[in-house]
Amino acid sequence: MMINFNKLVGVALLLYLTGSNKVPHFNLMKDDVNIVKGEAIAKTAEKYRGSTDWAANKRKDNFPPGTKKCNKFVYDVLKEAGVTAPVYPRKKPGDVQWPLVAADWADSSCTITAWQHMGYGVPWKRGDVIAEKRNYSDATGHCGIAISSSQVVGEQANSVTTEGHDFGANAAVRRYTGR
Repeated sequence: MMINFNKLVGVALLLYLTGSNKVPHFNLMKDDVNIVKGEAIAKTAEKYRGSTDWAANKRKDNFPPGTKKCNKFVYDVLKEAGVTAPVYPRKKPGDVQWPLVAADWADSSCTITAWQHMGYGVPWKRGDVIAEKRNYSDATGHCGIAISSSQVVGEQANSVTTEGHDFGANAAVRRYTGR
């Protein structure tokens, strides 16, 4: 059996770097870099379990109390993890930048730079954004970050949790590609 030395070194480095939240600055294969980024996204999301920073009754940056903030949670996690955190374009200088809403993450016809729409109901990988368009009176849907093939971390009414997200079998999966 032949072992690819570069791949072995890359995996060892991946394991080391994901523990320290650093991203490598050398030429790994594209899939390896995406795995590192996905792991950084998932680890960042996981550390906020139990946090009330995004609770509906609290202000979070430009999101006032009384608003759902699942998209703000996703945006903040992506930004902290060092990957492209998409926002709506500003219409004029000085406008507040707003993170994409859940319905956009779920919509396969919506092009999101650096994020590939993998499909609906496809297996989740750590770091994927999972989203569904839903008809809420005060939101376009729901989104969160996959931390396993069956668990999502995201904002709920009172705290960040892995409970109660209830993504259906046809939830949209977006994966970071960096392009």
